[in-house]
Amino acid sequence: MQLEKVLSVTELSHLISQTLEYQIPLFRVEGEISQITKASSGHYYFSIKDEFSAMSAVMFRGRAANLDFQPRQGDMVELRGKLSLFAARGSLQIQVDEMRRAGMGTLFERYLQILDKLKKEGLFDEARKLAIPAYPRRVGIITSLQAAALHDVLTTLRRRAPQFKVTIYPSLVQGAAAVDELLQALAQAQLRQEVDVILLVRGGGSLEDLWCFNDEHLARMIAASTIPIVSGVGHETDVTIADHVADLRAPTPTAAAELITKAAYALPTILRDFNQRIHRVMMQQLSERQGRFDELQPRLNRHVERILLDKSLRYEELRQRLVAPQRLLMHYEEQRLQLRQALERNRQNLFTNKHKLLEGLCLRLASRKPNIELEYDRLSQWRERLRRAIKQQLKAHQQLFEQQAQLLHNMNPKQILQRGFSIVYDAEGQVVRDAAKLRVDEALQLEFASGRAVVHVKSLHFKEH
Repeated sequence: MQLEKVLSVTELSHLISQTLEYQIPLFRVEGEISQITKASSGHYYFSIKDEFSAMSAVMFRGRAANLDFQPRQGDMVELRGKLSLFAARGSLQIQVDEMRRAGMGTLFERYLQILDKLKKEGLFDEARKLAIPAYPRRVGIITSLQAAALHDVLTTLRRRAPQFKVTIYPSLVQGAAAVDELLQALAQAQLRQEVDVILLVRGGGSLEDLWCFNDEHLARMIAASTIPIVSGVGHETDVTIADHVADLRAPTPTAAAELITKAAYALPTILRDFNQRIHRVMMQQLSERQGRFDELQPRLNRHVERILLDKSLRYEELRQRLVAPQRLLMHYEEQRLQLRQALERNRQNLFTNKHKLLEGLCLRLASRKPNIELEYDRLSQWRERLRRAIKQQLKAHQQLFEQQAQLLHNMNPKQILQRGFSIVYDAEGQVVRDAAKLRVDEALQLEFASGRAVVHVKSLHFKEH
């Protein structure tokens, strides 16, 4: 009698591991995380459970480094991995290769499909994106009136550029109806053409919360916008398709407001520096002119002194010739006064010329300042003309739309059913157009204007041609 081989515990453990790897390949499982622990080595140890069962699981550091979220107690997740035997304790566990939030897989795959499709069409190319105006006068904001992002953006605009005029286009930013409202808000902004730049903003959230900003129709409308659009959706780590297709992406709503006010916020500093430079140049020129004046004044005084000396010598000579001394003295005194007045006039003229030159420079500086009010009035006139033209076009398109809607309504097959007709479907749901393709006892469905009925073919009759 041959005895059965006695296995060691290690041999039994290896046998079980080999059997598990062969019999149960890679699989996916969904459940709730329980008793999760992150070791100092970077490994995650936890349990995955449902209503009736639980299993131990481990995700090693190399795989955990690829996670795009922090797994926590109570999270519903989808795991991809294989079964393994922890030989040291002889316990069965799931060795996890991938982890993602439960229910996120389909959304994320749809996100990647839309992203790849629009990228191939060139909607993300920088060459097609519009430049953001450095000094916008009117800013449009598309977001929810109850959103915290709206308060953050308005606070930033008031603090950095209070001269901006803000127009809000309210819209839902989460939920099933959000896409339609976002499209309507964008269409309204395009038709009215009353802002220079649009901020599309929303606070952070999960992939489901932000899903409306991944809509393909919304992305195409953003790409077709004639008004530059700055996207500030979510937090810095949240990237939606709207961020990719927008003309400029900001990491947060507040950052979006800061980006469009960057130039305006720095303008007072630039003007102050420019005024200081002009003042320095003017003072330098005045100093140079004053130095020149101070240089010429002694020469003029010496010249006057020489003239006075010559006149004095002449006076002495005439006095010596017994010419009326008092009259000669008065003559020289008059000449001295004339020369003194001439000197004063020269000094005054030099000062007046420099003052006029300074005033001319100031006028030239003032003339370069644009007439903002005049340009704003002209813009208002053009805006009013554009509004009237758009209103007329909208009315014409509305009439055409109503005509087409009525025509479509009349052609609706359901209207035929209202008149007593019905539609026959076979077992595969295909419309039956030829009785020759039917079989006796075959089950059919009849669709009426109100409800359906299931019937069976009892007999077949064909028209003779």
